[in-house]
Amino acid sequence: MIEEVACQQPLSFVTTLTYALPPNASSDVCSDNIVVSISQASSLDLGSNTNLCEGETLILSAPGFKSYQWQDGSVNENYIVSDGGTYAVEVIDENGCSFADSVNVDYSELPEVNFVFNPTSLVIPDSLVNFNVLDPQSGNQYSWFFEGATPSFSSDTNPIVSFPLIPGNYSIGLAVEDLAGCVDSVFTFISVEYDGQITLPNIFTPDGDGYNDAFAPFEEYPGNWELLVLNRWGTEVYRTDNVKTGWGGEGAVAGTYFWIITPKAGQSGDAQRGSVLLVRAKP
Repeated sequence: MIEEVACQQPLSFVTTLTYALPPNASSDVCSDNIVVSISQASSLDLGSNTNLCEGETLILSAPGFKSYQWQDGSVNENYIVSDGGTYAVEVIDENGCSFADSVNVDYSELPEVNFVFNPTSLVIPDSLVNFNVLDPQSGNQYSWFFEGATPSFSSDTNPIVSFPLIPGNYSIGLAVEDLAGCVDSVFTFISVEYDGQITLPNIFTPDGDGYNDAFAPFEEYPGNWELLVLNRWGTEVYRTDNVKTGWGGEGAVAGTYFWIITPKAGQSGDAQRGSVLLVRAKP
C-alpha cells in the first residue's frame, strides 16, 4: 500500500503510484506509473411513481450525463410523458459509469361535471334559480361561481341562487375535484330579461326640483328601447337609445309632444305610441 485515503464525502483527486528501481535492483526488476482517479459519484433519480390527471403531461429529466437511452430508444436528456406506463432510462457519465432508473406513471380520468338549472332564463321580477349537480359522487368537491348573484360562491350540490333584477347575461361556473386531485370545470350563462312591459308618464315638469324632471319610464330597468319625440307638427325634437334616462325637455317649449318607443334587437315587447305634456313653471 503506497497511499490510503479516508473519504468522508464524495471528492475528486488524482494519485500517482511510482514503482522505482532501487539502486541495487537486478535487471529483471521493472517500474511503472499508474494514475488512479476517484471521481464524485453520479446520481440518477427519475422520481417517485406518480399519478396524473387526464390531459396532464410530465417531464422526466436526467441532466448531466454523457449519453441516454430511454425505453423507446429516445436519446434526449428529457422525456415527455403523456400516457400511463413504465418509463426507464440508462445513462453513461463522463467516466464511463452506467446507471439506470425507472418510474411508473398512472393516469386518472377527469371527474364528471354536469349540472342543470331551473328556470333556464329569468324574466324580471323573477330572480331565484335552482341549480342541481347531475350524478354527484361521494368524496368529490364542488365549487360554484355565480356572477353578480347571491351567493356568489357555493360548495353545495343543489344551491338556490338569487340573480340581480338587471337585464343581462350572467356567467355560471362549476368546478369538480375528485379524490385523486383531478379537476374539471364547465361554464355557461343565464339570461335575465325585462318582461317587455314599459310605462311612460303623460306629463313631466323639467324644473330641476328632482321630481318628475324627465320623460322616462317608471320601471327601474326598462330594457333596450329607442325613444323618438315629435312636436305637434311631426318634427323630430329628440331621439335616444338610452330610454332609462329619457328626455329632459332640453330646448323645448311647454306643450304637448308625441312619442314613439320601439324595442331594439333582443328586446321583447311591442312598439308603443302616445303623447306627453311638458309643463314649465311660469317665470
